[in-house]
Amino acid sequence: MSTLHTSAAKGFLKDSEKAKWHDATFWSVRGKRDNIAMHLDEWEQLRQMASDIKKHTITHLDHYLDLFASNAERNGAIVHYSAEPATCATVRPEGMLLLDSGGQYLDGTTDITRTVWLGGEIPAQAKRDYTYVLKGHIALQQARFPRGTRGNQLDALAKQYM
Repeated sequence: MSTLHTSAAKGFLKDSEKAKWHDATFWSVRGKRDNIAMHLDEWEQLRQMASDIKKHTITHLDHYLDLFASNAERNGAIVHYSAEPATCATVRPEGMLLLDSGGQYLDGTTDITRTVWLGGEIPAQAKRDYTYVLKGHIALQQARFPRGTRGNQLDALAKQYM
C-alpha cells in the first residue's frame, strides 16, 4: 500500500465507529469468502492464478493501456487525453475530482460528468455551484417537452440558476 493510503487508513480507523464498521464489514466478507472456499476444491489453485494475473497485469500495465487505447480507437472511441508525468495532477484524498466521459453514437452524443469530493472542507462556492446545478436538473426533470425538442433547446432550463 502507498504511504498516502496508509496515512488515510490510520486516520479513518481513529474514529471508533468507523473502525467497528470496517471490522464488521471485513469479517463478514471474509467469512463469506471462506465459506465458499471450503466447498471449492480448486480454491488455492484459483487464488494463485488470480495472483499471477494481477502480478502480470501490474508489471505490463503500460502495454495494456496502449492496447486498450488502440482497441478503443479502432472501435470508434477517441482517446483525447494522455497524462505526462511532468504535468499530470496527483489525486489526493482532498478537494474535488472531476471525471468527464462521453460517447458519440449514430443517434446522438452523450456526456457524463461526475464530481467527487475526496476530503477536506467543502468551500461555500462549491456548495452554491452544486445547488445551482441541482436546481437546473430538477427544472429539466419537471419540464414537459414537445416531440422533436432538441438538446440545445434545453439549455435555458438547465442554466437558469447559474
